[in-house]
Amino acid sequence: MPGIEREHFQERQLFRLLESKYSLRLSWARRTSEARLAAPQEASLLGIGVGSPVMYMEQIVYLEDGRAAECSDIWMRGDRFKLSSIITRGGKHTSSNSVL
Repeated sequence: MPGIEREHFQERQLFRLLESKYSLRLSWARRTSEARLAAPQEASLLGIGVGSPVMYMEQIVYLEDGRAAECSDIWMRGDRFKLSSIITRGGKHTSSNSVL
């Protein structure tokens, strides 16, 4: 993805850029979430005390051909974390809030 380092991600969304400029077909993602206690580095970045509860999430986004396109380590303050899920049975559900 030549030139991606010059993009302004405050103005453009990563996944839309990957699809529109680089013609990548994003297909699915795997998220693994884990409750942890903040280590010094995370505590400093999040403005909380060492040992405060945090939610850690690892995300890997895959292309239609199975190759990984993006990997994220996401840290969220435990006092501001909210989880929302849509559960369906026997079919697909689309949401405008989806990651991809």
